[in-house]
Amino acid sequence: MRIAVYIPLLLSLLAPLGARPLAERCEPRLATWLLTASALVLGTATTISLGLLAITGLIRFPQLA
Repeated sequence: MRIAVYIPLLLSLLAPLGARPLAERCEPRLATWLLTASALVLGTATTISLGLLAITGLIRFPQLA
């Protein structure tokens, strides 16, 4: 689980590298939909992974555990 939590964060950093080739190869309407959908998925995954990291940090406090 230690590495799996960080994968969405790394993918969010690498996704812009593939955005321009995708936008150039696809039809504009399809490229817009694909980029928007991938941004929503990556944003949701990043939010969940940051939430999991925050929860594991809060569990270490005896008052909250």
